[in-house]
Amino acid sequence: MKENIKRKLEILPLEPGCYLMKDKFNNIIYVGKAKKLKNRVSQYFTRAVNGKTALLVHDIEDFDYIVTNSEKECLLLELNLIRKHMPKYNILLKDGSHYPYILLTKEEHPRLRIVRKVDKRKGRHFGPYSDSSAARKVVNMLNQLFPLRKCQNLPKKPCLYYHTGQCLAPCINKVNEEEQKVIKEVIDFLNGENKQIKKVLVSKMKEASETMQYEQALEYKNMIDYLDHINEKQNVESATLKDCDVFGFHTQEGYIAFSTLMYRNNHLIAKEDEVLPYFDSIEDALYSYLNQFYLNHIVPKNIIVPSILDKDLLHDLFQANILIPTRGRYNEIISMVANNAIKAMEQKVLGSKKYQDNYLLMNRLKEMLGLEKLERIEMIDNSHTAGANLVAGVVVFINGVPSKKDYRKYRLTNLNSADDLESTKEVVYKRLYKSLTKEIPLMDLFIVDGGITQLHAAKEVASTMKLNVPMIGLSKNDKHQTRAIIDLNEEEIILEKNDDLFIFLMKLQDEVHRYAITYHKKTRSKSLISSALDEIKGLGKVRKEKLLSVYKTISNIASSSIEELSQYVPIEVAREIKEKLEQK
Repeated sequence: MKENIKRKLEILPLEPGCYLMKDKFNNIIYVGKAKKLKNRVSQYFTRAVNGKTALLVHDIEDFDYIVTNSEKECLLLELNLIRKHMPKYNILLKDGSHYPYILLTKEEHPRLRIVRKVDKRKGRHFGPYSDSSAARKVVNMLNQLFPLRKCQNLPKKPCLYYHTGQCLAPCINKVNEEEQKVIKEVIDFLNGENKQIKKVLVSKMKEASETMQYEQALEYKNMIDYLDHINEKQNVESATLKDCDVFGFHTQEGYIAFSTLMYRNNHLIAKEDEVLPYFDSIEDALYSYLNQFYLNHIVPKNIIVPSILDKDLLHDLFQANILIPTRGRYNEIISMVANNAIKAMEQKVLGSKKYQDNYLLMNRLKEMLGLEKLERIEMIDNSHTAGANLVAGVVVFINGVPSKKDYRKYRLTNLNSADDLESTKEVVYKRLYKSLTKEIPLMDLFIVDGGITQLHAAKEVASTMKLNVPMIGLSKNDKHQTRAIIDLNEEEIILEKNDDLFIFLMKLQDEVHRYAITYHKKTRSKSLISSALDEIKGLGKVRKEKLLSVYKTISNIASSSIEELSQYVPIEVAREIKEKLEQK
């Protein structure tokens, strides 16, 4: 046990709180909570651990802790710390909901909106709905039936909705009492009380039909049909599950699958599954999942959870009725949800295996090169045509997976553009400068698509900038095929072509080459168009844009006759275009 950790363990209090595990770079890699900090944190270092927890412990170089007054405060603090630091060993859910909600805004004159993120400050939410089209149909129907405000910004005079009876026009009228009545009816409808609405729709349909307004009658019939559709009983239903979320889980080989069934108005309206790696106890993983789940969803009246969780703690946290069944109907439902979690694990096990395979590959490459850390890999490639239109591409892989939002393109400006070494220096400088100014994280490994001379050029730039960046090269044979890794000591490592690590590096190399070539072709195409047409006398910007909008490409312009071109430009200019492009 490390001496600094031993000293801190001795003074840890037997109080509730959160602990923050750190790696040798002082990065927070895990945030946990504990009823008794001393007991919980000590377990990491005094008990035998295996699997993914062993990986976590291996990376711990130090830790901090924050004492709280209660376990509820622990959970809230843990959630905030996870959201702030995004530790790599914590369960991290995507920021956003898969399902849409209907929002009745908290404005002076409320209106209906469809949202995917729950924010209680903005108003009252209803749902979730199975998909956005279902939510949109409900909103459209309500906007036709109830004279709610429709405009985002109140106009200075009534709009068409007022004149067609679909708005009370709060822009010019005092509508407090009447508007409150409408809002109550809308809320009742969204809470499932829609029998009265159906009677109104049937009455309006008959009235429209009797007055031969058949299109209007058909519209009302469609509303009735949709109302019947959303009132249909689902296959999985229980009168005791009117407003309830049910959670289940399943673990396998260091992964945990969560399954959630969401019931509203006695109907099963949504199902969510997540399969994620976890590095600590199942209990902590469940608390973390629930905490993050209700950042993006409305807390229902009832929550059914597995028996390993603390009922009173969850009640204090979510202000809901917490049910932990051991028998009867609720227990059957928990078993059903747990079975869904097993199915989710089976369905996503291939994706999980890919994650694990990438982790093993990165760990192998890290050990092969003697690196302390390997998460972010960047690779560069240059592309040009006889020294012209010189560009470069940079691809970024994080934990073995392409991070396309971090890819970047560069136009290179060095005077001797045919000199590949100068081009390498320029793009390496531009990339490292971004890290130096903290615009991007410093990469853990920089790969140069080239041999020892290109690697020397890249290292020279890093040395000048006083940055210690691990760099390797990929050298090629006479047929321009990669044959070896040039490691940190500039020694060659030969890998078998069927080696998974070799295949991974080839994938990375192919990706950066594709990215750079695609950008180069686009740049070259623009350059050719510009240079070919800019040389033609009498062809200004407006005429050039007109030709390109009609013909799209230089080839199409060149293959057109003078007569055809003369429809868009004067005949003399058309002749000049044909002559110049034929020369090209």
